[in-house]
Amino acid sequence: MRTWIRRRLGLRRVIIVERGTQLMLVLRVVLYLVVMTVIALGIMLYPSASRLTVGAGSLEDLSAASREFLFLDLKVVPVFLAVMVAVAVHFLFVTNRIFGPLWRLTREMRRWREERVWPPAMRLRRRDFHGGLFAEFNGATEVLGQDLAAVREQLRGITAEARSLARQVDAGPTAEGLKLIDEQCRSALERVERWQL
Repeated sequence: MRTWIRRRLGLRRVIIVERGTQLMLVLRVVLYLVVMTVIALGIMLYPSASRLTVGAGSLEDLSAASREFLFLDLKVVPVFLAVMVAVAVHFLFVTNRIFGPLWRLTREMRRWREERVWPPAMRLRRRDFHGGLFAEFNGATEVLGQDLAAVREQLRGITAEARSLARQVDAGPTAEGLKLIDEQCRSALERVERWQL
């Protein structure tokens, strides 16, 4: 039930898949937010702070400016901090939509190379990026699989024909040549069949 809910909502099991890259991007976003927050706070608080530092005006004006400065600070800073945390968490999920599919593609390619297991059609979650890349990968593996299957069938046919001709021909260079063709075709066929099509 939990898995069905997770799939239905498009939730991820693992949020951080490319630790270095994802965290670096999140830290950059937080740094940008801090800089923008400092600039925004400076712009918002500057009028009140300038009235306090200039010292011109009555005591009532200074009191009003200080109240405005203090209460504005208490209202604005928590909101900016909450926005920074929310944006950082959201950006972590966005980076997972970017790097999650690339991580899965890398994992399948490694498995393909090391175990010689033909990759299944790769599916994306509903909100993931790189849909075009996965469509091209799936198309390329499908065409390559069809081509390798055709080569396998051709090699089987050539091997059977070479064996048949070798039996019909008595000893001699022709029979040896046919045996050599048969051995090479069987070797190539073994290599193609390693891919478990």
